[in-house]
Amino acid sequence: MLRLGCLTVAIAVGAVWSLQVYPQFWSDPKVWLSLLAWGSTPFASWCATWRGWRGPRIAYFTIAGFVLVVFSMLVVRQHGI
Repeated sequence: MLRLGCLTVAIAVGAVWSLQVYPQFWSDPKVWLSLLAWGSTPFASWCATWRGWRGPRIAYFTIAGFVLVVFSMLVVRQHGI
């Protein structure tokens, strides 16, 4: 839960900073990738807790979330921001 809190704070601070520098930052695909990557973490926790996902199912979902995070970092690095 601490990781999700730290990630939430980092995304919120980045959003506030981006809003000051680039007022229409919501049209940037990097923002949407970051939010999607952020959303995968609480969704995986919810599925493990309430849906009873265990073993390979939750492992595949977690790996997909990690790949999404790496992909979003590559997009950010490629565009130089």
